[in-house]
This record gives sequence, structure tokens and C-alpha cells, in this order.
Amino acid sequence: AFFGPDPIPRDVFRRGTQAQGTRVSKLMADPIQLALAIRELGRFALVAIDGRTITVHRLVQALIRDELDAQEQAMYQEDVRTILVAAAPDNPANDALWWRYQELLPHVTSGATGMAQSRDPEVRGFVLDILRYLYSSGDFVSCEGLTRRFIDRWTKDSGPDDRWVLGAQRQYGDVLRQLGRYAESSALDEQTLNRARAVLGEQDPVTLALRTA
Repeated sequence: AFFGPDPIPRDVFRRGTQAQGTRVSKLMADPIQLALAIRELGRFALVAIDGRTITVHRLVQALIRDELDAQEQAMYQEDVRTILVAAAPDNPANDALWWRYQELLPHVTSGATGMAQSRDPEVRGFVLDILRYLYSSGDFVSCEGLTRRFIDRWTKDSGPDDRWVLGAQRQYGDVLRQLGRYAESSALDEQTLNRARAVLGEQDPVTLALRTA
């Protein structure tokens, strides 16, 4: 219920076995028990099973979420984020892996996962990989909108000097340049570089990337 309403690749749970500490870690680690659990969900019409994906209807998701208090909702959101991070590829520049990023994208953008609200460094790093995938694959319009959304939320939560905010601003400058918004890109790159030098240091990867932008 705390994934997005789009199809969830069943392989996410296989790859997510590295996710430790979730309420379904032991279940995911046992492929037989996981398959039985998914089959039971299908038997009670809580999910639709279609080959390699499962889908939970928006209404079912909403009803389940509404039965939980705020603390329980936050815990389940954290579990889903942990599973998505563990299931993600590790190289957004590798076009052979883009299809896997595309499968995860709807669950990153869905409000159900609470991805933007997370302050976990691993989650934020995963989000930056998703943004780099959109950029590398040439989807500049989607990359621009999603990057701006995360910058706004992260800045509100962590301040303008947070390393993940600076990393996202670096990505935003790149995509603005690709969209032909050169003056905005140049101004943002200069501002972000000055902050990165002061906060992260000259040898930090974000600073070095901005120096060569």
C-alpha cells in the first residue's frame, strides 16, 4: 500500500533482499514464502498479478493506509524506501540498466512512498541516481520538474548547505543548460559552486563536478 499505484516489479523484492530491518526482510529472503504470500494477496483480490508485476488498486491502498496511525504509516513508508534503495541499480549512466530505473520511477514520484520527505542519505543518493537516469536518457523535461521538486523539499528540511541539496542543484544546472536556459544555468552553477567550496571543500566530488560544468 505504500508503493505507488503503478505496477510493482516482483523482482524488486528479490533484489531487495539486501534491505535489512524491514518488516518483510525474512519473507523476501525466502523466495518460496514470498511467492506464497503474493499468491495469497491475489487470492483475496488485494493485488492484481500480471506476469512479473503486481499492482495494488489505488482505493485498496488508500483504505489500508487510512487504517494506520501516522507513526505506523511512517514506518511502512521507510520500509518501502529501504526496499527500493536496495533494489536499485548502481549506475544511472549505463543505458543497459535504464529499464530498471524506469520501473522504479513511478514509486519515487508517488506521494505514497514519502520519498521527498526522507532525510536518509541512502534514499537521497538513490533519488539523485533517478534524476541522473532521467538526464542521461534525455528526458530533460521530467528531470527538470522532479529535480526542482526535490530541491524545494530538501532545502526546506535541511537547509541550502546540505550536500544533497547542492548535489541536486548541480544536476538542475545541467538540465537547465540542456533545455537552453543558459543564463539560469550559469547563475545557479556559480552560486552552487561557491556554496560547495565553502561547505564541502575543494576536493569534494560535488565541488569538482561543478568546477567542470
